[in-house]
Amino acid sequence: MRLGTCLLPEGLTLQGAHHKLAGFCSALVAGYYAAVDNWLPLFQIAQIASSQWSDSAAAAFRAIELERSANVPVASGTELLMDIRQSLIDFIDAEIRASDLLIRLINMQDSDWQQFNYGKPITHKKLNKMLRPYGIQPKKRREANVFLLDNLQDAFNRYLPPLS
Repeated sequence: MRLGTCLLPEGLTLQGAHHKLAGFCSALVAGYYAAVDNWLPLFQIAQIASSQWSDSAAAAFRAIELERSANVPVASGTELLMDIRQSLIDFIDAEIRASDLLIRLINMQDSDWQQFNYGKPITHKKLNKMLRPYGIQPKKRREANVFLLDNLQDAFNRYLPPLS
């Protein structure tokens, strides 16, 4: 039995919370799918509490997630993930050297990674720092630091919309 089912009063469902949050999803930009997962429990609790709480949750979601997207810099962590995924489409090995990934990013057409660091290319240190919140860290190998494709793919699945 699910926890939500145990806590709900007789006859009340959580479908309204799903629908209310789904109404915002069309306004979300790539990378905010994880935010929807984070907000769903709040919407569910707010629906149980009252319509006033539900409206307050919606207002908070708009202010924190939707309106904030206008202030997100172009080279955000989400864009980094999108560019990494794009650069690795033809890559078949289980791991990629950190230096090779960096070169792929810097050489991408129509990206800001060539001049990300005050007119200079993104560095290894900055790449690692930007990937850390997604649970991605390079592994030390004898010959080089590498990123595991499984770790990258997990982040792509969690934080990016599916490829079309």
